[in-house]
Amino acid sequence: MVMNGLNRTQEDVLNYIEENTRRFKEADSSVFTANCLAGKLNISRNSASQYLNEFEREGVFLKINSRPVYFFHIKALEELYRTRLQKREFASVTELVRYLEMSAKRKKNFEKAVGYDAGLSYEVAQCRMAMEYPPHGLPVLLTGPAGTGKSMLAKLSWEYAADQELVAPDPEGFFVFKCMAWAGTPEKARKILFGDRGEAGLMERSRQGVLYVKEVDYLNRELQDQISQDLDNRRIIFSTTQSMTENLSRQLLQRIPVIVKVPPLESRSVAEKERLIIHYFKRESDRIRRKICISQKALDALLNYRFPGNVRQLISSIQTSCINAYQLGGEREEALVVSAMHLPEDILQGIRVTADFGEVNRQLLDIDELNVTVGSDRERALFEGFIRRYERYEAGGLTFEELVRKNVEEVGEYFDFLVFEKNISNDKIRAMESVLNEVFRKVNEQYDIQLSANFAMVLARMIYSSMRAGDRPDQVDGRHQELSDGCYELFSRKCEKEMAVAAEIAGMISQNLEWEMNRLQRLLLVMKLYQFRGQIRGADTRAMIICHGYSTAGSIADVVNQTLGKKLFDAVDMPMDTDISVIADKVYRYINSFQVKNVLLLVDLGSLETIDCLMRRGLGVNLGIINNVSTRMALDIGGKMLARMEIGEILEKASLASQATYRLIEEQKKEDAILFVSELNSDVAQKVSRLFMNSLPRKIEINLICYEYTALQDYRASILSRYHILFVAGTVNPMMADTPFVYLEDIISFNKIDTVKQYLQDYLDEGEREQFHRNLLKNFSLQNVIEYLTILNADKVLEFVDDTLEQLQIALGRRFSAKTIIGLNIHICCLVERLVTKTPFTSHMNEEEFKSCRKDFIDAATICFSNITSHYGVELPISEIAYIYDYIYHD
Repeated sequence: MVMNGLNRTQEDVLNYIEENTRRFKEADSSVFTANCLAGKLNISRNSASQYLNEFEREGVFLKINSRPVYFFHIKALEELYRTRLQKREFASVTELVRYLEMSAKRKKNFEKAVGYDAGLSYEVAQCRMAMEYPPHGLPVLLTGPAGTGKSMLAKLSWEYAADQELVAPDPEGFFVFKCMAWAGTPEKARKILFGDRGEAGLMERSRQGVLYVKEVDYLNRELQDQISQDLDNRRIIFSTTQSMTENLSRQLLQRIPVIVKVPPLESRSVAEKERLIIHYFKRESDRIRRKICISQKALDALLNYRFPGNVRQLISSIQTSCINAYQLGGEREEALVVSAMHLPEDILQGIRVTADFGEVNRQLLDIDELNVTVGSDRERALFEGFIRRYERYEAGGLTFEELVRKNVEEVGEYFDFLVFEKNISNDKIRAMESVLNEVFRKVNEQYDIQLSANFAMVLARMIYSSMRAGDRPDQVDGRHQELSDGCYELFSRKCEKEMAVAAEIAGMISQNLEWEMNRLQRLLLVMKLYQFRGQIRGADTRAMIICHGYSTAGSIADVVNQTLGKKLFDAVDMPMDTDISVIADKVYRYINSFQVKNVLLLVDLGSLETIDCLMRRGLGVNLGIINNVSTRMALDIGGKMLARMEIGEILEKASLASQATYRLIEEQKKEDAILFVSELNSDVAQKVSRLFMNSLPRKIEINLICYEYTALQDYRASILSRYHILFVAGTVNPMMADTPFVYLEDIISFNKIDTVKQYLQDYLDEGEREQFHRNLLKNFSLQNVIEYLTILNADKVLEFVDDTLEQLQIALGRRFSAKTIIGLNIHICCLVERLVTKTPFTSHMNEEEFKSCRKDFIDAATICFSNITSHYGVELPISEIAYIYDYIYHD
């Protein structure tokens, strides 16, 4: 790569071509010419051509010698189409596109399965592991309803094994035995499987490949038992649509360590279902060699129909629809048009009839172009663009203003895409628009800005698209996670007011739509709000009127807000029989729902004057309470708030004018602290804190606080009121809002050491932080930590845990990550001590549901932990098994 030693213009040329290449599918081809580049960068055409040709000679750009000449960024093209450019000479852009699309279609093994990286990702991972497991793979049982794709997964598993050179590269290496065909002739089935009169059977012939025994439950128990005796050193896949325990022999089941439950179509996301529909329409288009278009109504009907026959019925329905379209005049048209009336009768009957006589969306959707609107690909590309530009900003290649301008431009294009290209509208979206319009009304009123109904429409479509996609485009790993964090932190710092308003909007959306906006969506809000930069006049002070009675506070607030022409006061009416602690809780939640410096409470007499004494500490605001509230006082205070007086001055002048008394409780400065938590007891937490303290190069002024997990819940409020917690570290996450948590296993596996160092940057200089890093690596070895955590023999318990985890991975048919294994070592060592000391976790929040739904896991865990329970003479309760399950599947 030629990134080193470039001048500023060369960097601009490189970045311009790369960014536009990443948008190649929707960009105008003219942007890839020297003329366009020269105009964008304000350089001569000759200079532009010179730079472009230099990058082409270096192998960075691809050049198409047509008229005009085009240049593309090779790596960006390869990443966009997920392929390798083996060919470098093309006569035209059209030829390049055709080549890239054909290359992208050449998918390998599991990539051919729609959802291999989403709804089927776990099942695919199980099959991969079973094929890879040394030395000769593991037997697999595929279970699930008919039509879910078990046979497809079996064949793709063989293709994967062949591609990885795990089996001989023989095109005939996939052997299929359909048990149903021989259900009535068990002796003939035996001969086919095991051979007869010197001729090898399938069991022997498939030893260097993969044998797929389809619907094994149709074989009698005797034959199943015979197969179970010959499962060593081979790759064999079974499938069944029936209950395993009722239809398979116990002996065979015990010999199959990997059980893959293929999900029904109904349980997969809407986006994945849409991808399946488009995939099979495209396959039908290729088969009949005709372009296919589908109406929005027909597509919606297919999406909304519950296919009891799963993917197989979906494929059949698509073929039937195409046949009907062809029979009803489609043979005369260039493109086959599938509309609602061409659907099979059972799907047609399920179409919801509406009486909406407005404009009907009769747009026809080209199947070949639908892939760009499926899932969250567009959002993901948008977020990746944010990260790339942030990286350039960090390297000095962009100013902050340029970064924002480019982001705003791309956000505008994304919003246009949602409105004009995605063009979705339904009752759910319209209902969300109504809620968002009310949210915007409150925000506009509060901050003197104008978020429009059009933006509510765009935001509703964005949220709806995310709900359908079922994934998070802002979730990234490794280096990209660091960049993502840095990008978000930058905008939080540079666009403080915009981020505060975005947080308030996100909070109201969460409260009213029960939808949590991800980081990308919050950044999109910030980009939209940036147009109001300098106009956002969010008040530093919020005010609430609280009175005894049924409507006193509300009446005062309404009159004052209308008189002043701005909503300044919220109100809480307190009937005489209301417990004041209920009102205190309302006020506490009110204070924490806004990012402000000051809160004023205007109260009448009595217990309300000391309401702050009933609230949890750590409010993070200056709280002013003034009594003897009246309409006149509220008008006076409202005027002073509009004049942006300080809270102390407001209270002092208002009290003199109204003969009232007030109290001002100023925000207290909290001491910095690190909190250590253990699921065993506070002594263990103290031991871990000592390890941490011994790793520091010198003593620093930070409090180290240690708590046992359950005890912490009782003291949480007092801790937060006294201390500013830098971060929490330990073996179990206490879920303290807005407080970072670092798992002990993340320190041991070196995943979060840099994060821990960052929290201490105000206390240690760079050299001291590096010394701290080295000390952590030495002190926080797994062996050392376990010796600190448990009273048991660390060597012995680790030996047992290692053996147990190996058995558990085989039983579950999956390999755990290094971080998960370290975490389970810590968790299980603590678990063993709890059992030995007779202090186990005796309950789990979803224990009954867990017992009924996870019997397979309970049985597997009980067997795998038998060495531990036998050696230590203890029993493993269901509640503890449930926590192990949570750790494995939610890690």
